[in-house]
Order: sequence, then C-alpha cells, then structure tokens
Amino acid sequence: MKVLVLGSGGREHALAKKLAESRRVSRVFVCPGNAGIPETAGSGKIQRKGLFNSFSMSPPFAELTTWAKAEDIKLVVIGPEDYLSLGMADAFRQAGIPVFGHSQAATQLESSKLFAKKLMKKIGIPTAKYKEINSFEEGMKCIGEFSYSYGYPLVLKADGLCAGKGVILAHTPSEAEAALQVYYKEKRFGKAGQTVLVEEFLEGREVSVMALTDGTCLKLLPASEDHKRLLDDDRGPNTGGMGVYTPVAFLSDEDLVHLEKNVLMPVISEMQKMGLTLCGLLYAGFMKTSGGYKVLEFNVRFGDPETQCVLPLFEEDLFECMLLATRGELASLALKPNLAKENSSSLAAVTVVLASQGYPLNPITNRVILGVENVQDSEVFHAATGLNKEAKFVSSGGRVLSLTAKGANLQEARERVYADVKKIQFEGMQYRSDIALKGIET
Repeated sequence: MKVLVLGSGGREHALAKKLAESRRVSRVFVCPGNAGIPETAGSGKIQRKGLFNSFSMSPPFAELTTWAKAEDIKLVVIGPEDYLSLGMADAFRQAGIPVFGHSQAATQLESSKLFAKKLMKKIGIPTAKYKEINSFEEGMKCIGEFSYSYGYPLVLKADGLCAGKGVILAHTPSEAEAALQVYYKEKRFGKAGQTVLVEEFLEGREVSVMALTDGTCLKLLPASEDHKRLLDDDRGPNTGGMGVYTPVAFLSDEDLVHLEKNVLMPVISEMQKMGLTLCGLLYAGFMKTSGGYKVLEFNVRFGDPETQCVLPLFEEDLFECMLLATRGELASLALKPNLAKENSSSLAAVTVVLASQGYPLNPITNRVILGVENVQDSEVFHAATGLNKEAKFVSSGGRVLSLTAKGANLQEARERVYADVKKIQFEGMQYRSDIALKGIET
C-alpha cells in the first residue's frame, strides 16, 4: 500500500521512516519534503514528491487530492499544524481517502490557546490562571493587575499558531511592556498575536505526552521531556524545541494513568460532544508543579522534536495503528505506553537539534553541511536542508537536523548522540550540550 506524508521537517522524516518499516507499505511519498528525506539506504521505499505548484498547499488542495486518488494512496498522514488548521484533512476525507489528522474545526484546540483555556475551564482541567487581552493599552493595564496577584515572571502567549515561538517570558515590568510591543507594535506574529493570553508562571518540570486517538479512545506513546529554550540551562529565547529525551523518570505509571483518565479522555469526550471529533494525534504539554500536574498546552499533531525521539523506540506497526484510528477501531489495538520490549537493549532515546546561526529570529541559511555520512550510532532526521549546485547538503531554515541515539539508559543514549553531533559541521551551527542531563540527574 502507498502512504502520503505531508510536511517538510524532521518530524515528517521520522514519520516516513517508521511508516516505511511496515510490511504492508510499498511506498511512502513525502510532500513537499526536503533534500534529505528520501531514503538512501535500507528499504528505499521513501520518495520525495516535492511541491506540485505554489497553490498545492493551500485550500482547496484539489491538485493534492486528485493526485492521491490517481496514485491510489491508502493513508494520508498530516504533520504540520498549519496544514491541519487550513482544512487539509477535511479535503482528503471529502475525497474518500483515509487520513490521520484532525478536521479544521477540531484543530482549534491548538490553533487558539483561548479556545483551549475555555475548554479546560469548562471541564475542570488544572492549568495556569490567565487573562485575555486584545490591545497594547489593555495589555499594559492587565500586566499591572496580574503581576500584583501573581508576581513576576509572567508568561505572554499569542493566541494563534506561531511555530512554537509565540511565547514570551517577562521577568520585569519593562520586559512585559517590551513583549506587548512585539505583539501589538511590531506585529511580529501578525493576526496570530492580536489576541494574547497573560498567564501566571508555572514552576516545575515539563513533560510531553502524545497519544493516538480515533475520537473515542486513546493509545499513549512514551512520555518525553522537551527543551524549549535555545541555550543550555534553559536560557535564551523560546524555540520550536532544541532537544528531547525519553523515558521521563519523574512521571510514574500512576501519574500517566491519572493524566489519561482526568485530562486526555475528558478532552476528547468534550470535543466529541461539541461535534469536533478528533482523529489523529493528541499532544498535551504538562508542568509538574508543587500543586500537581497542570496543562501548558494542547497540540493536535506529533511534536517536533518529540517524534524523532519517540518513534525510534516504537516497535509496533505505525501504519496499522494509524489505519485503525481512521476506521474508529483503535480500541482493538493492544498498545502499552512503554513501547520498547522489556528485553530490548534500547529502552531510552536522546534527540539533539542542530540549528542555524541566528535561530529562532533570523536564521542564516545556505551553509554547507559536512559530516552527515560519518554518523555511526544515531539516526539523522533532516528538517531544513537543501542541495546546492555541487549536490551537497545546505541549511535552508532554522532547525536544520536532529540526531537521535538509543541506548539501554539515558546516559548511554546521550553519550552516543553527542559523539555523533561532533561529527557534523556547518558554519554557525548551534546546539544545546545539556539535553537529557535533567533526566539523568532525576
């Protein structure tokens, strides 16, 4: 059977590789993909489709759906949140093609933080206290009142989709005012930043939980801990994610059962009651605080780089799992949260992201990438790569590559991945050197 994966980053590279492992899959097309996604070894099943034309990735997606029907695509997997928010999943469903991805209406859970906050309040899910603002003047008044109640730092979040970069942490009144300038004067995030949430700062340990869902049941994937800030020791600006590890020692099996029962299941049930049935991936970001677990955000797609870390440990047939979800038959799947077999030598994984100079605000691109062929113990996932005239890989965006190594424990996986990171070079390359240290020290 043929599968179509939509997207161009490291997440889509990881999805394509895992789907290609299925015996039932004959070909995986990735659109638009990037220069490094086509498989160069192994099964050779992965093929980059590239862009059809400049309108293909915009509604109504007629060229994509027509091609998919002609090619007899049996499953479509949608990676990026912006594709989902534009209604891409709806277009394929209307064309009669099974798709692992939520409807445009259901993606409000991620595309509007205000929608998610109101839903959580309605069904009693613990989250940070917040207030909605819609102008610079309203924001100035709000931060004064909010800081009086909760102190600093404060968290400011753009309501809409900003590729993980719409959150600003303000430690002082002047930093809070500067953040409002970014949203309302500079308009850095456009319409996505015209409604802003001011939130209390939650202190603790962050954990990401991803689950396959068909709208009525959930199948959890291993939890992971992301590293959002650009620099070591959680300094610098927020990014889309600079690295991640799994397993997360501080999240007990009892904690996971509690979060599934009291957070994730109530969310899919409430969405179903609203006529917004989910079918795809549900992601919840939690903060373990002194007062228990609180939700930071919901996403309606696989995380990046969490996917690159979790899927290499996945020993089930991902194609079969996703196909069952599209049929509403996920309950028939016996899937344990700890996906690696108990006797496996790979019980942990660590992923490190290699980013361009200037990332996340102004990444410098077109830098030649050297050494990828020298990597020995890690999987290399291409995220923002192209080819120059000499057919050499070059950087084409902010997060360029991610490397994932597996091991019997975090220490082993961490040593392997950083040994391979040192084999890769491109001018201005930046990465964090402390990924998974918190997990080892827990």
